[in-house]
Amino acid sequence: MQELQARDFLQSILRGQIQANGKKVAELFYDGFVSQVMKPMVADKFGIPIEKLKHMMEKEAESADPTSLHAMPLLFLQRPNFTNMYVGGTVLACVPMLDAVIGATLLDKKGRANETEYDRRLKRSISHYDAMFQATWSTRPKRKHNIATTDM
Repeated sequence: MQELQARDFLQSILRGQIQANGKKVAELFYDGFVSQVMKPMVADKFGIPIEKLKHMMEKEAESADPTSLHAMPLLFLQRPNFTNMYVGGTVLACVPMLDAVIGATLLDKKGRANETEYDRRLKRSISHYDAMFQATWSTRPKRKHNIATTDM
């Protein structure tokens, strides 16, 4: 059996499972959280049921310009768009570690155990996560006031 072929096959199976499970989680999150937040923050404010709000949003989204900044929140809150975004984020978050753990060969060309490739991929994966973390913290807006000491 060829180690690389087996690992490629395993990675493709796991990527598909990550996408499928990510979609299930995204749909549960949308239904259990996003919709529940939209209800008091939007639907209740206008005195309409959440299902009617969603229907109105769907109709408005059909004619919305996807390049418009004004349409962005509306389009983001559409269940299919939200789900696709969530699945994409899940896959992007998982693939570097999947590549490190599953993609690296553990045998050299002579069939001897060798962790060099694994270590290289693991370091690359950790660098990826460090860069994501740094990007997240470097793009956060600076607070003007310390909440703990601001008078209300």
